[in-house]
Amino acid sequence: MDSEDAVAPETKDAAANARTRVQHLAQRDQWDLTSADSRQVHLMVRCMETWIVSDSDALAAYYGQKFHAKSLPNRRNLEDEPKPDLLAKLKKATDKTQKGEYAKIKHASKLLERIDPTKVRPRCSRFATFTAWLTKEIGDA
Repeated sequence: MDSEDAVAPETKDAAANARTRVQHLAQRDQWDLTSADSRQVHLMVRCMETWIVSDSDALAAYYGQKFHAKSLPNRRNLEDEPKPDLLAKLKKATDKTQKGEYAKIKHASKLLERIDPTKVRPRCSRFATFTAWLTKEIGDA
């Protein structure tokens, strides 16, 4: 799920990171996750578009001509990009394309199918944490 706001940086302590995710949702959204296994709670920081923006090649292939990759955020850690800024930059990069500016309902599911996880992991640490957890859970099943 989207975190919407900044979350404390991850540490090497997986259990503490899991508690931080649960605390974030409890404080920000008043979610009662006391009965949840905190290791199963994961966040897209700050929004799913962070994952999408991580793979500009997939965006370019999807939007085609007039896609403006230089408008995308260039920071190494995209989880530090404020959500309004990220969305504005994504819209600017896509607004002159044949598909039109990015719209979550129209474009997000198609883009998520195309992104390369190896491009997302280095720019989104929580994506890396989530996929590592998921791989382990599937392997243990």
